[in-house]
Amino acid sequence: MNPRAAHPLQRCVVSVFSGLVLVGLLAASGCSAPVAPTATVSPSSSSLDGYVDSALAVMDERGLYRDSDQWRDELARARDRAGDIDSPSAAYALLREAVPKAGGVHSFFLTPGESAPAPASEQPIAVPNVETQDGISVLHLPALAAPNGSDDAESYLRAGRTAITANAAATTCGWVLDLSDNGGGNGLTMLDVIGPLLDTDQAIGLRYPDGREEWLSPQGDDAPHGLGPVAIVTSGVTRSAAEMVLAAFDRQADTVRVGQPSAGMTTSNQVFPLEDGAEIVLTTAWFMNRNSEKLDGPMEPGVGVPRGEGTQAAKLAAQGWVRSTCLGR
Repeated sequence: MNPRAAHPLQRCVVSVFSGLVLVGLLAASGCSAPVAPTATVSPSSSSLDGYVDSALAVMDERGLYRDSDQWRDELARARDRAGDIDSPSAAYALLREAVPKAGGVHSFFLTPGESAPAPASEQPIAVPNVETQDGISVLHLPALAAPNGSDDAESYLRAGRTAITANAAATTCGWVLDLSDNGGGNGLTMLDVIGPLLDTDQAIGLRYPDGREEWLSPQGDDAPHGLGPVAIVTSGVTRSAAEMVLAAFDRQADTVRVGQPSAGMTTSNQVFPLEDGAEIVLTTAWFMNRNSEKLDGPMEPGVGVPRGEGTQAAKLAAQGWVRSTCLGR
């Protein structure tokens, strides 16, 4: 089943490399649309324990680690404390502690103020671009904080696909995909951009704790067909939706990761709104590669480049690998 059809992806949140949280209207890294509000009451002084219990029930039903001993212990502790909660801020603090135990490091809790959409920016978004030299094209794929179907997402997709098409004929050796500064965002649009570089349309899936699997496919006029060797430049900044792109290339022939390990957020989030506007951003599934292998944690480079040597050194190493691979064919 294709999650695009099953779960229209509209609003999500994404962690960025600065350690802050960027909140916006996104379709990110396997994140699905918000479900109906799960708390039946707002956190008034007379209903705080019910509010907390409703939120904990969501985590217990949908969290990635809902069957772990750590979560069982946390759930019991949180329920014991719920009766003593005397303010919304105390309820939020309890839930903020609980969410990562249920969903892992990619999960978090947002208060009503934190979950409010950020004002629209008048600055143009960064879009993909390609530079080609001596038969090798370098595709820079930046982060994208915009939902599928939005003007910004469509501009990003058009720019990326146009750049690939325009440089395909001159790319006689292969491609370097630069994800070194991509901190996440709209993973589905990123997947659509890089579709022509994939050699299959079933390259990335989601696996849920109950064993259920769903598959994502790039959308667009150009079917995935592969365009030569691909070296992907990664760093500790490469996370979330960018790791979804990494997962799509995992196990593809003539493909390698170059640089440093990715951040390790190889999981899919879902947003669960509460009645008062707070949100539980909960990890509900792992990424899996085309071989149905679950990905859990940082994705290691095949060609390591010491962090101190910088991104430019990693790009040069990636270009060197592509050239040696295409010449060796």
